[in-house]
Amino acid sequence: MRCPFTTGSVRTAAVQQLSRPEPPSGELTADKVCQAIGAVLPEGAIISDEAQPSGLTPGFHTAGAPRHDLLTLTGGAIGQGLPVAVGAAVACPERPVFALQADGSAMYTIQSLWTPAR
Repeated sequence: MRCPFTTGSVRTAAVQQLSRPEPPSGELTADKVCQAIGAVLPEGAIISDEAQPSGLTPGFHTAGAPRHDLLTLTGGAIGQGLPVAVGAAVACPERPVFALQADGSAMYTIQSLWTPAR
């Protein structure tokens, strides 16, 4: 089967059109927080998502937002969200960083908050 994105020997990826969700209203829910992020996410932002299971929809709500990076759990271990957010902010100080963090997994690496506090 031929790849639909192949033109000769060069492959090109389809680029999704800008499509933000509407700002949410009504009762506050985890999904509405993710929708709000998608509605206002600035270009070049970095999202560190460890809000499991509440943060299951940021990828869906930010898919059509301006270009950004979404960093999620790897390998199933918890506790990486805060260190990833701090590392991203240190590595890319010109880019806004959003840390979606669950309370239980934050307990593993809460000391990560020392760096941004200083």
